[in-house]
Amino acid sequence: MNNSNNTMFIDRSNYCISILMEDVKKYDVLTSEQERELCERMKTGSKSARDKLINSNLRFVISKAREYLWSGVDFEDLFQAGTIGLMEAVDRYDATKDVKLLSYASHWIECELLKAVKDHSKHKCDRSVDDTLGADIDSRTLLSLDRKSVV
Repeated sequence: MNNSNNTMFIDRSNYCISILMEDVKKYDVLTSEQERELCERMKTGSKSARDKLINSNLRFVISKAREYLWSGVDFEDLFQAGTIGLMEAVDRYDATKDVKLLSYASHWIECELLKAVKDHSKHKCDRSVDDTLGADIDSRTLLSLDRKSVV
């Protein structure tokens, strides 16, 4: 299935996204006032206030994670990385600064998504341990190389 950006989604990703969206729709988008109130409650140790701040902003994490599907990282891993970024932002957020939580959290979410993409590409390997080095280069090519052309 293609989206408007010509990004190819595998069926599994679409299925995961739709399930997550159904879950996330249970939480209303918060107003600035609600965010401030929840932050105040969170500072006094309210776990439920923290959970509500996180759950109410997962729509944004889903939308950001979808932007990174081009990377080949599974959607579930992208969503998890984005959620970690959101949790970090919620823990560091200062509601007195007159900035919406999502504006602040965007940076943290992007950092975690980029980390996930980087880790994925670092561990991605096109060759097996059994492959011999230079097996795709024939002997004539090797003989034609002289010391001046090899850096």
